[in-house]
Amino acid sequence: MIGRPEYIVKLRCPVDPSDQDGVRRLRNSLKAMLRRYGWRCVEVRPASANTSDEEAVTTENTGGNEGLA
Repeated sequence: MIGRPEYIVKLRCPVDPSDQDGVRRLRNSLKAMLRRYGWRCVEVRPASANTSDEEAVTTENTGGNEGLA
C-alpha cells in the first residue's frame, strides 16, 4: 500500500498588533483546514532565523532535499 502524500508548506503571516507572532491565526487556519477539507497537521515548527528565501528557492529549483528535513 502506498503511504499518504505529505506536503511542506511555508507560511508568512501579515503584521497584526493583536497577534504578534501569528500563532492564533495559524491555529485557526489549521482548524479550518481540518474541518473543511479533512487535512490534519502533523508537524509545525517556526522557521529558523538563518533560513533565507534564496536558500529555499535554490533547494526547490534543484530538486535537492537538503534542509527540508
